[in-house]
Amino acid sequence: MRELVATGYLHNRARMWMAAIRILKLRLWWEAGADLFMRDLRDGDPAPKTVSWRWVTGPPVDKS
Repeated sequence: MRELVATGYLHNRARMWMAAIRILKLRLWWEAGADLFMRDLRDGDPAPKTVSWRWVTGPPVDKS
């Protein structure tokens, strides 16, 4: 997170690790992570970033 905030960049592998930790370990919704990346990444692009976050989450989960 420090690198992301300081530079606006993270290596793709670090992005995947961050997504996996936020979603699978911390049980946060993927939308929150995608919003974080879109806000802080200099190379943020909504389409591939959203697909990547959803890919990390696995099958859809019922929010109810």
